[in-house]
Amino acid sequence: MTDAIEVIEGWRSLKPKDDNPRAIGQVRSNSNRMLSSVSIEGVFRSREGRLLSVGDDLLLDVAPGTVRNFEIEFRDAPDGSKGACDLTNVRWDVEDDDDGMVEAIEVLEGWRCLTPKDGNPRAIGQVRNNSDRMLRVSIEGVFRNRKGRLLSVGDDILFDVAPDTVRNFELKFRDAAEGSQGTCDLTHVSWDVEDDAADMTEAIEVLKGWRCLTPKDDNPRAIGQVRNNSDRTLRVRVEGVFRDGEGLLLSVGKDILFDVTPGSTRNFEIDFRSAPDGSKGTCDLTNVRWRGEDD
Repeated sequence: MTDAIEVIEGWRSLKPKDDNPRAIGQVRSNSNRMLSSVSIEGVFRSREGRLLSVGDDLLLDVAPGTVRNFEIEFRDAPDGSKGACDLTNVRWDVEDDDDGMVEAIEVLEGWRCLTPKDGNPRAIGQVRNNSDRMLRVSIEGVFRNRKGRLLSVGDDILFDVAPDTVRNFELKFRDAAEGSQGTCDLTHVSWDVEDDAADMTEAIEVLKGWRCLTPKDDNPRAIGQVRNNSDRTLRVRVEGVFRDGEGLLLSVGKDILFDVTPGSTRNFEIDFRSAPDGSKGTCDLTNVRWRGEDD
């Protein structure tokens, strides 16, 4: 499969003043096989041609015909280094087995591209697990300016996505400058079957009385408490969304609680940072997940 992987035109070399150089871009699988891994390798050289750093990115489970993002960070080059990136090698391995769950994950309608004046662009939304398996889900996307130039790639990884559940995602496009205007695209959604999930359906209970706060001079927040009804010490993730009065998704958020001991009650606070200060609307708790601290 000589031409199995194609590096798409428009990949870029980023040289921020306060961070390491990076190469970002996309590759396309032109094969008819599931590729278990694709490795993109590169180098960063000074203006004089001196080798400053090598780097790579590894993409897993690259399906036929799909486009995937890559980001190579050249960690050995000092912040603010000037020079040039080169992609030196692209290689891949063929997947031995495909789990066949083509429609396992669905991106729900209504996901949004946020371009705040004082922050990096972000894509927010929700996915649903339509399978009967516990999954780990990866959502990838890109942000381009109004002329179509690639400014940033981003991803979000969701763990322990249970059957029939809806989960929030947030892709932060960190390489796009604050206040950048343009468009987001979701380029790829992939998943792996989780090997093990604790059978503790009622382990965590959200106590009655949780509240949605919409202060005039701050972001909306959801506050409340959860109780651990199991006999294990757990790590708990509480997720939620904030929508305006017309149902438009304004923000997603989460809080992660560590070392939640058996029988204990713990507080949570979800800050909906993408919703402007003083926003009016409603909060929903969309998912509560947990796993043993020893898992």
